[in-house]
Amino acid sequence: GWLGKTVNLVSFRDISQKKQIEKNAWSQANFDELTKLPNRALFIDRLDNAIAGSKRTNDGLGLMFIDLDRLKWVNDSYGHAAGDEVLKTTANRLQRCVRESDTVARLGGDEFVILLANINDSSGTERVARKVLEEISNPYVLHNKLQLTVSASIGIALCPDNARDVYGLLNSADTAMYQAKAQGRDGFAFYSRDMHDTALSHMSLEQDLRFAIANDQINIHYQ
Repeated sequence: GWLGKTVNLVSFRDISQKKQIEKNAWSQANFDELTKLPNRALFIDRLDNAIAGSKRTNDGLGLMFIDLDRLKWVNDSYGHAAGDEVLKTTANRLQRCVRESDTVARLGGDEFVILLANINDSSGTERVARKVLEEISNPYVLHNKLQLTVSASIGIALCPDNARDVYGLLNSADTAMYQAKAQGRDGFAFYSRDMHDTALSHMSLEQDLRFAIANDQINIHYQ
């Protein structure tokens, strides 16, 4: 009987260990190690579910694509440890800007996204965008007492107004973010059809130039 109890104890411990390993593997696959936010894979899954839910309930969604404007400068000037501190602090600040029903995630690098549930007009999304800009503009005080100032560019897309699928919505928000950067950074922009047409025009021009260079169709004249 004593041996049987020992075997049961060992097998229970093995099962616990196995469950912990599985839990750790799931966390690594779905959460960003540095900020503990959902990563790209988990976010896309949540966005897909949210879009499906919004089609059933006719509630809109807001997607914000957030790019830190000065993280490369922080990394180059003070090292990646300082940049990591900025990213972790940013993650905490972004979570303070949203409700429990919303999702904040890190796509990678200096890119974050926020999924806003039950958004039926642009005003609610705009309020959150202004709050995010305000939070990020506050000085970052690092462990070595160094104070840094960082800004962000935010692109906003609405579902179903701008897109009705995951990648359409992400691309629209990304396009709007580049527009916010072009407008001078530390601001936000809503996606519009004009942006899409401009982006296509730039892409077409770039392809034409690449083709022309490859085929020696460009002559340079100095004046």
